[in-house]
Amino acid sequence: GSPAAALIYTLIGLQLLISAVAMGYVIVMGLRTLGGGYSSNDYEGVLSACVFWFMSVGVYTLLWYAVYVTK
Repeated sequence: GSPAAALIYTLIGLQLLISAVAMGYVIVMGLRTLGGGYSSNDYEGVLSACVFWFMSVGVYTLLWYAVYVTK
């Protein structure tokens, strides 16, 4: 292969890893919330999980457009 192909595969693989970590983080924060670890006054962990998830989705959208649409 070419260096461009290696870069594209690396970016897509890294984004899949980041998405998996984001899903795990949201699940852990959800379980901690259900377990009583967070209240309505203490929600920073849940908020950070949401921000991380939406940033992951935004980066995926940019990569999807750059790799699969524009090629």
